[in-house]
Amino acid sequence: MAAHPILHDRLPASSPGLCLAVLADNDARPGFCAEHGLSLWLMLPGGGLWLWDTGQSGLFLENARRLGLSPETARGVALSHGHYDHAGGLEHLLRRPGFKGEIVAHPAFAIPHYRRTASAFACDIGCHCPPPLLKERLRVVHAPTRIDSGLHILPAIPRQRGHRQATGGMFLDAGGQWPDIIPDDACLVHTQGGTLTVILGCCHSGVANTLDAVREHFGDAPISLLLGGLHLAGEDRQTILDALEAITRHGVRALCPGHCTGETATALLREQFPGPVIPLAAGLILELRGDAP
Repeated sequence: MAAHPILHDRLPASSPGLCLAVLADNDARPGFCAEHGLSLWLMLPGGGLWLWDTGQSGLFLENARRLGLSPETARGVALSHGHYDHAGGLEHLLRRPGFKGEIVAHPAFAIPHYRRTASAFACDIGCHCPPPLLKERLRVVHAPTRIDSGLHILPAIPRQRGHRQATGGMFLDAGGQWPDIIPDDACLVHTQGGTLTVILGCCHSGVANTLDAVREHFGDAPISLLLGGLHLAGEDRQTILDALEAITRHGVRALCPGHCTGETATALLREQFPGPVIPLAAGLILELRGDAP
């Protein structure tokens, strides 16, 4: 049986397991600030430091400072996709002289991304980090890739017929003529002690497709934790229950929903999911130690 996530008030100086700190989320713990976005600090068991997304502004840097963390020391930033609420803070980090890390992303993170709701025109939701700042730092990944000890990125997640995708209203142009399937959507997978931790950005590929892809590459190892945005905000009860069915079918043992999951979906997941459900919030610190003794 995999151990449940351990909550901390401060990030441990070292750990035999994976440690995560939430630097940006739609919600925040007292003393921290929230924004519509996602950014995580990952401390690997061997001491490697990584960022997963950068929120929509420089706020993740301020929340990191409040936690006593220095994002400039990270080995790199892995991007879940090229939307402003996940990559908008990238320029703030790249302009800091102390940061020497790489940027790991699917190449489509830099293509135009638009979203249309009630307006006749779509609004620009893409990443606009100046290309000169990315020069010689960008590591393009087209397929599942190991980026550090035990840490893998899965981009270009296959979409299975009949499985929901969270791509409605997304376009490649301001006029809303060319649908955007968000091919850059990615997740992270950390492997340790025979268990997996799956870390989402916005899960535009859909949770069923994402977990299918994880199984394709990592087999049937227990998924000790599924963490991140599930893109269920504003969805009806059946859509949320369908996502829960996929999560349960894949044997996920603990959930940390956040960002685009939405309050209604989070409440239903807490009611229906058999394992622990810990909502994300800026300032939250988790530790995972692999298999329980």
